[in-house]
Formats: sequence, structure tokens, C-alpha cells
Amino acid sequence: MLTGIIDVGSNTIRLSVFKHSANGSFEPVVSRKIVAGLAGYEEGDMLSAQGEAKLCKCLKEFQGILKALDVPHVRAFATASLRRVSNAEQVKAQVYEKTGIKLELISGAEEARLSFIGSQCSTPIDEGLVADIGGGSTELVKVVNGRVGELCSTHAGCLSLSLQIGGSILPTNQEIKKMKAAIDEHLAPAASLLSTPFSTFSFVGGTARATYRIARELKPRTARTLEASEITSIIEGLASRDKEIIRAVRSAAPERIFTLVAGMLIMQTVIGESQPKTLLVSKCGVREGYLIENVIKC
Repeated sequence: MLTGIIDVGSNTIRLSVFKHSANGSFEPVVSRKIVAGLAGYEEGDMLSAQGEAKLCKCLKEFQGILKALDVPHVRAFATASLRRVSNAEQVKAQVYEKTGIKLELISGAEEARLSFIGSQCSTPIDEGLVADIGGGSTELVKVVNGRVGELCSTHAGCLSLSLQIGGSILPTNQEIKKMKAAIDEHLAPAASLLSTPFSTFSFVGGTARATYRIARELKPRTARTLEASEITSIIEGLASRDKEIIRAVRSAAPERIFTLVAGMLIMQTVIGESQPKTLLVSKCGVREGYLIENVIKC
């Protein structure tokens, strides 16, 4: 059976089509993304008419792909992209009227839980922290004996920070300093969770995958792992306009150039004073978790 899962995020809107069976197995068939930057269309606490139109345009583009593949089932959900705005119900109604797609709005806690479930398909851990860094929020899950322990959803997002503070494509040292202060403030609700000295981190989301691709461009590897020092080196290299780092970013993650530094600063802050033995970057995340929990149901 084929099912399409659409994830409407603050920075990117993603479509994943999965082939799955009754025994719980699944595999990706098609993956598409559009960098829509919905957080940039917020006016006050509302998503603007332009943002709503952008969302509908993206969903219609995905509908063309789904029709071409003859995908019979489609589920769509929104995360911080609509959690952040007061007119979410109005937007959902307009999306349904214009596209026929029913958008489900999931809570930050549910996003964290689903990200954990999805990450365990790719980078399973028994003890540690799963961190899903998105455009408008960051979700954190403490993993104990392979299960969800304490979890938290925060307002630290790579796009929202970049829009709020970043004045240039590559942030200056002064802008980086301001971003760090804002990240500390946004992650304050997770202080007790982050005070644990985790030895294993599993990172989920576009920022983490982009950072991994850049690190692999600089130093080839096969395992989906990072060193904390590599994150720091990339941030410092971009701040100093290091030609080799910029070349690696242009080659491996050009679409992330505007939000990359903010996202990596969040990663760096999440790691904090821990001396992690392992930093993993998961291929899977919230969409896979949603598929398992709400479609396959096994």
C-alpha cells in the first residue's frame, strides 16, 4: 500500500511517499521538499494571506506528484508553522477549501514523541537525547531504556532566529552572539533536561542532515556520525568566511545557507557541556513516526 505524508513546517514543506505492509514494514518511495519559509510570512501572530497562498501552492504541487504516482492515501500535518499563529483554524479551513487536504495540527509534545519514534528506525539509542531542530521549534526527548522519558518542545527554531536576528546571509560575529543569547532564552524551559550529561545524541531534521552532509564533504565518512568539534568548526568557518567551509556548504547544502548557522548554534547549545561519545544524525524523523503511529498502527 502507498501512503503520502505531508509535513508542513516553518521552513520547509515536505512530502514523503511510503510503501508499507500490514506487518509494519515500510520503505520510502518518493521524497520531495519545498523551502517555503512560512515563518517569514507571519504578520504579528497571524499567517498572512500571502503565506496561506504559498502553502496552498505547495500542497497543489504535491498533489500533482501524488496523482502521477496514483497514491490512494494522503495524510497531512502541521507543526510549529501553525502552532505559532493565532489563525491556524482559519488557515486549515482555507487549505481544505482550496486543495481538499485536511491539515492536522500536532502539538509540540506530540511532535517530540513522533520524532523519537521515527529516529529509532534509523539511529536507535537506548539512553541519550533525541533533538529535532526545525524552522520554528526544537523538540527534545530524553531516552531511557529505549523509551520516551522527559520531553520538551521549545521555541528555538533556525528560521525564526535567522529572521529575527540575522541581517545577512552569513551572520556576523555580533549576530551570532545575539543568536546564542536568544537560543539560551528559548531553551530555558528545557534546562532540567539539558543539564543531564548525555553521552549519546541523536539529531533529527534538516539542519542536522545538512550539517552531516557538509561535514562529510570536508571529511569523507560512511557512518552517520558527527563530532561536536566539527559543528564548531563549520560555524567559525562561516563567520570568518573561510573559503573551504563556504565551498562545502555550497556543494552539500546550498538551500540551507540562510538558516544553517542558527540551526547549528542550536545543536551546539543542546550539546552544551556534555562530552558526547556519539553524535548521530538520523535519516528518519517525524514523518516516519507519524506513519508508524497513525497509519501502520503496529
